[in-house]
Amino acid sequence: MEPKIGVYICHCGTNIAGKVDVEAVTEFAKTLPAVTIARKYTYMCSDPGQDLIREDIKELGVNRVVVASCSPLMHERTYRRVCQESGLNPYLFEMANIREHCSWITEDPAAATEKAKALVSAAVRRVYYQEPLETKEVPVNPNTLVVGGGVAGIQAALEIADSKHKVYLVEKEPSVGGHMIQLDKTFPTLDCSACILTPKMSLVGAHPYIELMSYSEVTGVEGYVGNFKAKITKKARYVDVDKCTGCGECTDACPVTVPNEFDLGLGQRKAIYRPFPQAVPNAFTIDKRGLPPCRVACPAGVNAQGYVALIAEGKFKEALEVLRRTMPFAGVCGRVCTHPCEAECERGEVDEPVAIRSLKRFMSDYELNVGREKATPVERTKEDKVAVIGSGPAGLACAYDLIREGYPVTVFEAAPKAGGLLRYGIPEYRLPDKVLDNEISYLEELGVEIKTNSPVKKFEYVFNQGYQAIFLAAGALVSQKMGIPNEDAKGVLHALDFLNKVNSGSKVSLGERVAVIGGGNAAIDAARVAQRLGAKEVAIVYRRSRAEMPAGSDEVDEAEKEGVKLHILAAPVEVISKGDKVAGIKCIKMELGEPDESGRRRPVPIKGSEFEMGVDNVIFAVGQGVDKAMLPKELEYTGWGTVVVDPATLQTNIEGVFAGGDVVSGPSDVIAAVAAGKEAAISIDRQLRGVDLKEGRPIPRERVKDVPKEGVKAKLRQDVPTLEVDKREGFAEVELGFDEKAAIEEAKRCLNCGVCSECMECLNAC
Repeated sequence: MEPKIGVYICHCGTNIAGKVDVEAVTEFAKTLPAVTIARKYTYMCSDPGQDLIREDIKELGVNRVVVASCSPLMHERTYRRVCQESGLNPYLFEMANIREHCSWITEDPAAATEKAKALVSAAVRRVYYQEPLETKEVPVNPNTLVVGGGVAGIQAALEIADSKHKVYLVEKEPSVGGHMIQLDKTFPTLDCSACILTPKMSLVGAHPYIELMSYSEVTGVEGYVGNFKAKITKKARYVDVDKCTGCGECTDACPVTVPNEFDLGLGQRKAIYRPFPQAVPNAFTIDKRGLPPCRVACPAGVNAQGYVALIAEGKFKEALEVLRRTMPFAGVCGRVCTHPCEAECERGEVDEPVAIRSLKRFMSDYELNVGREKATPVERTKEDKVAVIGSGPAGLACAYDLIREGYPVTVFEAAPKAGGLLRYGIPEYRLPDKVLDNEISYLEELGVEIKTNSPVKKFEYVFNQGYQAIFLAAGALVSQKMGIPNEDAKGVLHALDFLNKVNSGSKVSLGERVAVIGGGNAAIDAARVAQRLGAKEVAIVYRRSRAEMPAGSDEVDEAEKEGVKLHILAAPVEVISKGDKVAGIKCIKMELGEPDESGRRRPVPIKGSEFEMGVDNVIFAVGQGVDKAMLPKELEYTGWGTVVVDPATLQTNIEGVFAGGDVVSGPSDVIAAVAAGKEAAISIDRQLRGVDLKEGRPIPRERVKDVPKEGVKAKLRQDVPTLEVDKREGFAEVELGFDEKAAIEEAKRCLNCGVCSECMECLNAC
């Protein structure tokens, strides 16, 4: 049916006509599409006004009605009834409010009239598309949802519940009370706010017709009057409200302190907290805002915030246990980790990052000083035996995780002692044997069997001994060559071989002048060791600038303090020999060009800039590769000579064999190797249990989004004491570590980014 619209403009006495030009609006309405008739009348709500509508419906066939008058709250029902009595569906009616929206809100008649025209036009446009509707009766859900647990929400919930209707009271905070509970006094009587509100809060918590949904938010509403459906998201408290007695022992144990929102940051609260003593429900909540950036940045996912928070409270033993939930290398990683965690530390935006690595080392030193209790062997709950080939950081990390899962684990090591490059590639002045021995002994006490002098060249040999899975962590132990003339002259050494001999106790003779080629940690270590062995002149030749050196800047600084010279932007082109012995090295100067695939600027030779250095020994530290001759031939290798694995599971091309660490990645750092060992342990466990190796991997790490820094006062980090340069004879450890006071002060600088540090002290106290 073609719409035939009747438009009726009400004067409302002078309420509308006193400001709006009703005549002009009426004439305007006549020009609108589908308008059959447009009239004006003094009071459209009167009987004569209503009769105008009735007559036009009957005589003119009007089938849509628009009334422009006062508020629909007053007379919308009136006009719908008129339509219905005249045989027209009451929902083919539309109303425009030109009193409250036009005449009553301006002193400008012209503006009021123009807006009235716009509202009438919009109403005509709407009614044109309306469809006839029919009313029907539907069941009504008598339950009520009250959103907000302040005094208004509490009172509304109580009054409805007292009439024996079910009420769902949703409050986004852990307790009801809203802002009123934060007030000291109420106006105008100056009564105690809490005295008025807490009885009502208690009633809400105990009322049989009120279901309190605290720490929750309404995230969606759909449906219609009487039949709404609400979607409510309940945030995790990490505390069982039904079991919590509210004793508060957990807060006493919690080491994390943050500003308290309840008193507007004037006071402090713990990570596990109750907003105020009279809270309803009277249970605690753990504030977890996401993983701290240090933990996300760590390849192994070490919970740095957890142990740092406990160190700040003087709980050193408990702090070490937090670290050992992830890995056993507090002493090793506390000395040689590249600490990517510190690069992401939010404290660095205030002053300097927290000295996370040094705090890790402190825990190990503390245990060595007070004496470590012998570890309790882990119960063997699994029958499947696992073999680990290689006892470097990757192999030991894998063994550690598997032994704690109840698997019998055996580590096969080709060298006389366990530790891999930790023992044979890092000098004792950086990583003392006693530290490494302590942490390897800890693994053995847990139940890890380590077989030294046991190279494995065939996997068949291992499988035939009843092992169901193998993790290959043999490292990258072959030194790379540069391919320059006379590289094999007598007096040329390679850093790994050189460090291996020194760490093994073999006698190594050097001349007075030594050149080390390379810019990584191995190069720095080789240079400093050469200095300790009596070389009078030690120089490092590196083809890029100092800023691009991959070695730790602190190690480079210490090398320079000890007298090692840096020749940057230079590269060797020939070893100068006399007879078959090194007499010097010929280099060429370099300049930095465009960045390469590593992101560092590519070194470019400068023509005609060659120069010579007179040296007695040249130590090359230009990279390492995998020794294929020491590995089973059936493995698949990349073009770089590393083992091919599935990047998610570390599974090789051989069933039941996994690989990780430097043997897969090429030369990397200790913490990356630890991470690889942990991933391999997950894969091996899944395979032996018959579970999909890839499902849910990698596990996403949600970093905390916002770390408040308001009010944080700058406080520079504690200096780590070092051995005086003139006392650095032999291989005494250079970095001396924090004492207890310094460690506590440094740990207190932590911003507790994730709030809850997941140290589990609250769980232990509960």
